[in-house]
Amino acid sequence: MQNSANEAREKSACEKARRATDARSVRTRGRLSWSLIELIQEKGFDATTVQDIAKRAEVGRSTFYSHFSDKDDVFLNHFVGFMQSFGAQLCLDDESRSYRLPVAKIFEHVQEMRPLLMAMMKAHKLDHMLKIGRIVLAESIESKIQDFALDDDAHHPSTLPAKLVAQHLAGTFLNLLMWWMDHHQPYSPLQMDEYFHSLIAGR
Repeated sequence: MQNSANEAREKSACEKARRATDARSVRTRGRLSWSLIELIQEKGFDATTVQDIAKRAEVGRSTFYSHFSDKDDVFLNHFVGFMQSFGAQLCLDDESRSYRLPVAKIFEHVQEMRPLLMAMMKAHKLDHMLKIGRIVLAESIESKIQDFALDDDAHHPSTLPAKLVAQHLAGTFLNLLMWWMDHHQPYSPLQMDEYFHSLIAGR
């Protein structure tokens, strides 16, 4: 009985330690990611070094390399997380019986981060970034659509395979975003939100 109690306490202590370590790891990775984002906007991607990132994040190089292999890895991790989070916000609008994404919010964010995108374009990283972004966004959206399929009360906008719908939504969003950027943002984020949802609803 005593042994069981001790084992339970040890297991609890190990679990608490793991959560604390995980929390510290998340905070450290977050500091490194945002340090890179700031530095890219200040001096460009190519001119930013691992030492610069570690110094800005107030960690040592060894800590940097315990989390990331290089600065490309930092940026990709940050961008993948962003796209996953965006896709996870897909919802069903019962009134219009269509899918909804917070498009205006993302377009507003892109406006604010334009210097970052221009820096990544200058470093010839943007095309690869968008290719990865489309894959990640489609996977995230597909996962949400599959979740909706488990809800018997939900009004599903499409009977097509979730994978195809996800590709359509992700591709339409990114194509509109790049067109908007290439044409110097001729419409407001709210207008682009409306246009996106009209397009995916076939209106």
